[in-house]
Amino acid sequence: MGEGVDHGVLNPVNKYYYVESGGGSGATTHVLSIIDTKLFKHVGDVAGLPGRSNEGMVIDRAGKGCM
Repeated sequence: MGEGVDHGVLNPVNKYYYVESGGGSGATTHVLSIIDTKLFKHVGDVAGLPGRSNEGMVIDRAGKGCM
């Protein structure tokens, strides 16, 4: 994962942990990294998200990510 790890949230349905990083002062984008907590493996990133931070995340009851 990149520098500046900040917010994180666990999806209880698929056991993926979503972690926001890469923002910071002056940043125009940030990254959402996806960790499989069953395998303890980094499975992917959602790069180039606008702005420097999500400022918080939640998972809805159906297990779908919301930002």
